[in-house]
This record gives sequence, C-alpha cells and structure tokens, in this order.
Amino acid sequence: MARMIRRFDFDSDEITVDALVSTNDPEIVYEILRGIFYGIGSGHEVVDLFEIKTSCGNQTFSIGMKQWKKALDKCMSAMIECEDYETCAEIQKALDIVKNI
Repeated sequence: MARMIRRFDFDSDEITVDALVSTNDPEIVYEILRGIFYGIGSGHEVVDLFEIKTSCGNQTFSIGMKQWKKALDKCMSAMIECEDYETCAEIQKALDIVKNI
C-alpha cells in the first residue's frame, strides 16, 4: 500500500532539497520523519517525503536510504529546539535501525 504524501504551496520557484531539509519548519520536519519512518517500516530504499507546488508546477521530494541518517540528525536538532522529546525518542530508535542498514 502506498503512502499519501502532503503537498505544500510555495511562492518561490527557487526551492532546493538542502533548504527544505535544513528548515526548522515543524510541518516539513514531521513530513520528512513520516517518510523515513515509513521507509524503515516498509523496507523501501527510497521514499517520497512531500510534494511542493510552485508557479512552475509540482515537484516531489524523495530521499534515498543513504541520506536517511543525515536527515534524521537534522530532524533531531529541530525537534530538540522545539522541545518535542517524544519525537526525539522515535528519531533515536530510527537512527539505531538506520545505522545497521
């Protein structure tokens, strides 16, 4: 069964993956986490995280298994800053799994 991904609307057409992963916007961070958690649970090597709608069209952002650890580390920092320690615990579990992949 496929996972439904969320669509975000942005005014800017200059959106990069690094900028989105580096953002501390909790909604985007949670979508990154949901995607990676889904990938871990379902055994996928690549997962779609979310879709961005701009004036130029739609773009789907995906992440491969090799990038999960880096993304999880950045999400951990964002969740510590938000003081969402329950999510931090889930991220730590995911990091423990990812390091063994």
